[in-house]
Amino acid sequence: MDNQTPMDSTQVMAEMQKHAQALKIEHPVLYADQMAAFAFGPFVSKLILAQESFPPGSQRPVVTVVMPTNILHQMASAIIANLSNEEHQKGMRHSFEEYQKQVELAKN
Repeated sequence: MDNQTPMDSTQVMAEMQKHAQALKIEHPVLYADQMAAFAFGPFVSKLILAQESFPPGSQRPVVTVVMPTNILHQMASAIIANLSNEEHQKGMRHSFEEYQKQVELAKN
């Protein structure tokens, strides 16, 4: 797929499936770009993940994840710690700058 062309969710899923097959990942790979709903309880929590759909602003649920609340809390803490890491932030900035350069090149 051309790295200079933005992908829609169908194309993203196709690319993810190719990578999953190459890595021999045997569980389902789902693409979600929104959290549609969540419910937290003292023992179990539920997240409903979705994709933006048509018309713009609407959602199409793709998966419901039910998991122990303490594991969800551990996962959230790990995500926050990773996103707070300065090296990770530098890498994300660099990747975004490279993406912006590709977009500018595609305009010419």
